[in-house]
Amino acid sequence: MFIILSAELLVGKGTFVLFGFKVLSFPEWLAISFFIGMYVQVISVVMVVVNGVFPKPKEDFLGRLTDVIKDL
Repeated sequence: MFIILSAELLVGKGTFVLFGFKVLSFPEWLAISFFIGMYVQVISVVMVVVNGVFPKPKEDFLGRLTDVIKDL
């Protein structure tokens, strides 16, 4: 999966370089939208994988609330 994400980032950066050297031309708003969407997608997939590998422990809200009340 990370190989695919890395390839997507490389293609995106290559597109960005070609756009910078005026080899590719499209509206600036389209370029910005494309790069923002690409990076949001990559960060989202990484977050899902990291949260799946390292799940957060479930907090005992009621127990914590009881401790707070006892400390009053």
